[in-house]
Amino acid sequence: MVSNAYERPECDVWPIRLHQALPTIPIPLLRPDPDVPLEMGLALRTAYERARYDLRLNYALLPNPPLTLE
Repeated sequence: MVSNAYERPECDVWPIRLHQALPTIPIPLLRPDPDVPLEMGLALRTAYERARYDLRLNYALLPNPPLTLE
């Protein structure tokens, strides 16, 4: 969900499924500046790498709560 300060309470939402790639979304800035595209997939990968989650999480374990095949 992204909300522009000038249009609140209106907002934009990008629903996706777990298997879908994260979208690039427009991030509003102050007027008159145009929106800035944010690649959500790249932002998530960068945060994951910098936080070193690969050292904190055991991916050999099943997820809790369990996920369905769907």
